[in-house]
Amino acid sequence: MEKKILNVVLGGVINRKGEILLLSRRKEPYIGFWGLPGGKIEFGEHLEETIKREIKEESDIDVEFVALKGLVHEILHEEKSNEKLAHFLLWICQLAPSHFEAKESQEGQLKWFPLKTISSHKETLIPSDFLMIKKFFVKKTPSITFHKVKMVQTKAGYKITKTDL
Repeated sequence: MEKKILNVVLGGVINRKGEILLLSRRKEPYIGFWGLPGGKIEFGEHLEETIKREIKEESDIDVEFVALKGLVHEILHEEKSNEKLAHFLLWICQLAPSHFEAKESQEGQLKWFPLKTISSHKETLIPSDFLMIKKFFVKKTPSITFHKVKMVQTKAGYKITKTDL
């Protein structure tokens, strides 16, 4: 398997009751642990498009993008050899769901967890996801501003055709 850095968008889908939607992983890494739903950014796809698509695929819930809450650089190592098993750049987003009826997908079971009692589930959550949930959604870390730029390569060089910068 080719080793590369995976750009992954994770969604903190928070409902009006103060609950966060988590997924019980059916695939490695972190199989059997609860974590934030999400997936890989596809080439040419904006952050908001990726997380909306991934949440819809994994839960059948349409979401509204609220904010980018943080970036986490995570490398998974094997305990004895310290071999690097996986390498992620995680884009953590806050999302608002259109409804609360999540449908299980091939990725795993889905369940709403109250944010105020998330610490009681610490042992069943992916350790890094637990820390991200605490920092970005329980403690309500301020959002990160990010911007989009559409660049076009021309015969004379490069130009910006669209931006919010």
